[in-house]
Amino acid sequence: HEQVPAPAPVLDALTELAVQYDGSDRWYLEAVGIAARGREDALYARLKARQKTAAQSTQLYQLQWVLRAKSALPDLVAAMNDGSKSMGDRRLALEAVGGMEGPEPIRAVETFVLASATPPELVERAVSIYSHHLFGLWIEARDSANLAAVLKKAFATPASQAAAVDLAYSLGHLPSVPDLLVGAKSTTADPEGPGGGMRRPAP
Repeated sequence: HEQVPAPAPVLDALTELAVQYDGSDRWYLEAVGIAARGREDALYARLKARQKTAAQSTQLYQLQWVLRAKSALPDLVAAMNDGSKSMGDRRLALEAVGGMEGPEPIRAVETFVLASATPPELVERAVSIYSHHLFGLWIEARDSANLAAVLKKAFATPASQAAAVDLAYSLGHLPSVPDLLVGAKSTTADPEGPGGGMRRPAP
């Protein structure tokens, strides 16, 4: 959203509204997002300045899922790549990045998927987000130079193989699937044998 000036009293009220989020009330979270519309960046700066504990960090990542403040992107990318943070916080940061528009979050998620240090369970979630948005929010990623590499990594990660097959079929990349499977096998061994753990998408 286009940002508008945030008078101090309005920003104070938004901040108090945001910090009362209990981490589980989805309706309350959506209400914060609606109230902050057009002032997301200013609210993010205020919340970040108040952040002192791990619990507050978790709350901030949860709030960013609905605020989607563009100014938060560097912090969110750093958080999802930070191996010292809890898996839960890294996933929350990833989810927040996955809700943002533009080329920067697309490149961030692609880089995250391709990084050797990214845990398999986070690769799986990142591939799922990426796949879902290829037909909507991130449609421009369908022409990305990194798409084939993301697919190859998804095939090489057992947790994300089913999503990778579905994505390849949806994109019409049928001829490339065997090559990607060969590449995946050279990267990681499948304990269930050829094709183990992968479900064939419905025709």
